Parts: sequence; C-alpha cells; structure tokens
Amino acid sequence: MISDMLKDVLTQGTGTRANIPGWNIAGKTGTTNYDENVRIKNGIPSDGTPDSWFVGYSPRYTVSIWTGYDEPNKYYLSPSETRIAAYMFKATMEHLVSGEKNPDFKKPSNVNEIPILIGSNPITRAPSGSSGSNVSYELFLDGTIPTKSSAAEKKKDTTEDKTDAEKAAEEAAKKAAEEKAKKDKEQTDKAKQEEATRKAAEQQAEQTALQAPVGLTGSYNGTNQTISASWASNGPGVTYDVSVNGQTQNYGVTSITVRGGSPGSSVVIMVVPVKDGKRGSPATTTIIIPPDQDQQTPSNGGTNDGTQNDTTPTQ
Repeated sequence: MISDMLKDVLTQGTGTRANIPGWNIAGKTGTTNYDENVRIKNGIPSDGTPDSWFVGYSPRYTVSIWTGYDEPNKYYLSPSETRIAAYMFKATMEHLVSGEKNPDFKKPSNVNEIPILIGSNPITRAPSGSSGSNVSYELFLDGTIPTKSSAAEKKKDTTEDKTDAEKAAEEAAKKAAEEKAKKDKEQTDKAKQEEATRKAAEQQAEQTALQAPVGLTGSYNGTNQTISASWASNGPGVTYDVSVNGQTQNYGVTSITVRGGSPGSSVVIMVVPVKDGKRGSPATTTIIIPPDQDQQTPSNGGTNDGTQNDTTPTQ
C-alpha cells in the first residue's frame, strides 16, 4: 500500500523528473534546511539547501541519490540544483531496467482496490466500474472496506427526505418527460414514414419515366407528304430519343412531324424515354405510305423495323 502511494510521487507529485514513463517505480524526494542563524551567518540565500535526495525502487532495484557539499556552510544547493538527484536517479534506473520486463509490485491477497467518492466523509464507495474526476480507486485491507454506498445513500435520500411537494414535482417532471419522449417518437416515426413515402414516389417516378411511352400513334398526310407521331408524356424532366427509319434525334416534346417517305413504303418510328442520362424501354409504330399520295393512312401500330429512307425531323 505504501508502494502504491509512492508511485504517485513520480506521476503527479514532487518526483515527476525521476519518472520513467510506463515503468512501475515508486520513490520519494527529500531535502534539508539550514538553521536560520547558520544561514544568515554564512550569507546563504533563503532558498539555499544543504542536502537533496531522491530514493526510489522498482520491484527489482533500489537506487538512492544524495547531492550536496562536504562543506555545506560554505557551499549550498540552489533550487535548480536540488533537482539533480531526481535526474541522476532516472538515468541510473533507466540503465538498470533497460531490456528487462516491467513487473508491477505484488499486491497481497488481503489488499482490495475499491472505488470511492473523493472527499466523502465517512468514506463512501462509488458504484463498481465508476470513473470520473470525483472517483478514486484506493486500497483497503480486509475488514476495513467501506460499507457506505453512494447508490444506497442516493436511494435513501430520494425516498425518505423528500417532501410531498417535491415528490409531486418529480412525478410531474417524469410524466412530462414521458410525454415528450412519446411525442419525439411519433415525430421520428412520422419523419421516417414520410421519407419512405418520398423514396417510394421517387422510385415509382423513375420507373414511370423510363417505361415505354404509351399511346404512340402515327399517321401520314398525303397532301403535305408528312408523317406525324405523338405519345403520352412520361413525366417532368423526360426527353425522348426519336428514331425515324434509323435516324435519331432527341426531343423535349411528345409529338413530331417529319417529311419524306415514298409511295408504297413503310416508316418505322421508335421512341425511347431518357432521364438523367438513363435510357428507358422503347415504343415503336410503323406507318404504311399508300401508293396513292392523296390518301391519309393512320398507323397500324406495328413493330417492324422497316428500311431507312430520306425522312428528316422538322420543327
């Protein structure tokens, strides 16, 4: 238990200059003082010191360093020189333990490490596994372990020392917290549902945007010698790659008129929806141009490829 206390000297006490990080070492600094009359008589300053020690040990080695003068009334150690003992200890101990294992001091079986609340009087145990600035782990012999528990005290305080008004206020606060938690959960669930609905709508819109255009029809106008086609919109933001006998052009509308074609030939029109760089499924129709150019013939809705001719899209 003394070793445990003296280990703190090197990590947070007066002997930090002697500490070897990571090594289990205990130690203690020490100085002597001049008699006031001797100090004044010999002209020694008030911060002068005749002797300085550092004595420390590991589980295997003990090192004791003394610094001072054979004529202490003539020579003295300054405040900075009193640190030499710690530096010499560190250098010596580092040499001794170099390349060796780093065992800790063996704790007897009747010594127990218990978390306590710092500053508690009488000493009060903190809950097992506690940590924080108000908790310290200390050593106790069998039979001296603190029996007072912070958890028990807290429970006692809350059950015996509260007035009716305090209990009512606590109950109201508890109810308010439960209501808030319930409301927060409802809002969270609603937000999740809305997000799921939005994503489903986006997926449905994307599927609709890229499906084959419906209602594709075409007709031939013999008077103007033009071919017209139209189809239903796949939704906002969709354009259409329209191929007329293999000649393709992109449109942002849902109807086109092209010139050309020859009597007795057929014209294949294919419409492919495009959105965000993705091409969807095509819809096709075939228009038969009759031998008689004065006759207007509607589309038969066929899906044959046809042959390319000199038809070109027009605005």
